[in-house]
Amino acid sequence: MKLSEKRKHKRKRREYIRREKASIRRQKREMKEKFRKRHHKGAKYKILFFFKNIIDFFNSKSQEKEDLTIKKRRSKIRKRNYLRDERRSIRRERRELRIKTRPMRRKIRRARIKEFKKNIISFIKNPFPRKKISREDKRLRRLIKQERLRLARQNIYKYPSRKGQSIKRFWQIRARIIKNLGNEIAEFFNRFTEVFRNKELNNKYFITTVNSLIFFILAFLTVYIINQYTTILAASFFDIPSVLYSYRIYWPLYTYSSLYTRGALIIIFGTGPLLCLILGFVFFRLLLLTRNRINYFKTYFLWVSIHAFNMFFGAYIVGVITRTGFIYTSEWLFLSNVFDVEEIIFLIVSIVALIIIGYISTKHFLALSNSNNMIVPKNRIFYIFSQVFIPWVLGNIVLYSINIPNNPFNLTLLILTTILIIIPVFTNYNSMANQQIKLTKVLERRLNIGWVYLILLIIVLIVFRLGLGKGVSFG
Repeated sequence: MKLSEKRKHKRKRREYIRREKASIRRQKREMKEKFRKRHHKGAKYKILFFFKNIIDFFNSKSQEKEDLTIKKRRSKIRKRNYLRDERRSIRRERRELRIKTRPMRRKIRRARIKEFKKNIISFIKNPFPRKKISREDKRLRRLIKQERLRLARQNIYKYPSRKGQSIKRFWQIRARIIKNLGNEIAEFFNRFTEVFRNKELNNKYFITTVNSLIFFILAFLTVYIINQYTTILAASFFDIPSVLYSYRIYWPLYTYSSLYTRGALIIIFGTGPLLCLILGFVFFRLLLLTRNRINYFKTYFLWVSIHAFNMFFGAYIVGVITRTGFIYTSEWLFLSNVFDVEEIIFLIVSIVALIIIGYISTKHFLALSNSNNMIVPKNRIFYIFSQVFIPWVLGNIVLYSINIPNNPFNLTLLILTTILIIIPVFTNYNSMANQQIKLTKVLERRLNIGWVYLILLIIVLIVFRLGLGKGVSFG
């Protein structure tokens, strides 16, 4: 019995397992079938599901915004109600305070009316009241008045003697100034005779004058030719013909030609002076670099720098006076009229710039000396005359002579504007800062006339006069 029960139990168990497996296989087939059916309609359902998610997202956002606006609206309402209640409470407190202070305000109003009536009555009785003064104050005022009268009478009595003393003092001061001036003049002539008798110093000053004159003229011709050719080159870019003379640039075109545009005039008349301004800084830098080199180059670089700066700032001063040249650039650039604010400002700046350049150039002129004996304080004035003033005078005469009989007023004035650089040299040549200038032994060399540069100057002057005397056409 026990064996047969076990077999039956095993058979039932196997039958149960078989049915379970069959049901699992059936469920798998059904799931596969459902998945296959869903797979055919999946793309359609996916697109709808995607759009449904987007719509739900925006709906949620709009719902959040609506909730936020509702919250804000409620907070505003609460704030408005709070402020309304506060204003009501303040008004109620004011009304209560006004009721409490009403008797006091009435008393104050009655007192003010009473005071006003009292002032009116007192004014009618005494329109111009006088301040009551005590007897002591009256006595003090009387004493002060008597003292003032006594001092006035005393000043009147002493006026002739005091006036005479002031006149005497005035003439004593003038006599002292004249005496000192006479002593200075006498001392100057004494030093002049000493220098004149000293053949070595006299020879050095003469050589300094000749060399400075040579390089003054060479430097001016260098800067002038660069300026003129730059102007002509700028005009050639606008197809404007020109004729270069030794004393001017002639423009053959009619004054109201269509080629004379605003941009053309600004560039043509502004390029040359602008290049000269750059050359001034370049040659001043070369002067500093050749500090311990040959003296001829230093003199040439310094004069070129001065003439280049004058060709910019001095050309503007000349343009303001003669209404030619560089002034066309500022007129057409700012579209200004004669003596507008811009012109006056640039004119003042140009004059001040030339004065500053001359003031700075003093120590460099002193450094051009080849001997310490030439620039000692008692001989320094003669060195400045020989290095700066005499070459400037003789050089301007030479530059004026090479263009005779054609010397336009603007060119003559341009040559003379360098006086704004020369004058400041005489104001600080013996200042405390410049008195410290002392040459080293390396710089002291034998001083000779630059014959090579003198011959070169004569050739340049001949070529300049003959080559440009009849004019050279461009364009």
